[in-house]
Amino acid sequence: MSSTGNVFAGTGENNAGIGATLWSTPGNVTADDASDATCAAGASSQYLVARNFNFSSIPAGALIDGILVRISASEHSASTEALRAQLQDASGTLFGSSKTASNEGNISGTTKAVYTYGSARDRWGVATSLLTRAVVQDADFGVRFWFVTAHDVRINYVTMAVDWRIPLEAIARKQNRLLKM
Repeated sequence: MSSTGNVFAGTGENNAGIGATLWSTPGNVTADDASDATCAAGASSQYLVARNFNFSSIPAGALIDGILVRISASEHSASTEALRAQLQDASGTLFGSSKTASNEGNISGTTKAVYTYGSARDRWGVATSLLTRAVVQDADFGVRFWFVTAHDVRINYVTMAVDWRIPLEAIARKQNRLLKM
């Protein structure tokens, strides 16, 4: 299995498809610096979208095995917030399952910490036939974050790593072609 390694989002943006409060400066999630995307919501947040990852290193014929998302975040309301995450496909539509487990996104404390969603073997509930090289290489593919209670959440950066492999039968076909030359 191979990995793209952690790649920063190329685009951060607000999406009003849910919630009451927009994210301020969502474009700040594209670098590990002192600038945050913030949402101080009285009820719930809208979507914070991180997309446009550069996964051009994934070769043709690769099968996607898993996706790991990392964020640097903090919570400034003196409590814990369950920050939800879900992938969006190449058309910008949510797909798969959302992540809400406590080990994947309960943001706590005013000091930035790195939180992870998914893993090298987690396709987020998306079928292999739908999570393809073409999808993850599309500029609209990404991940959305949101919360549903009154909180003040700040996110410094979002990275994504895609783990992939070339199926053995594809490797065997390539070797056979080389032997015939």
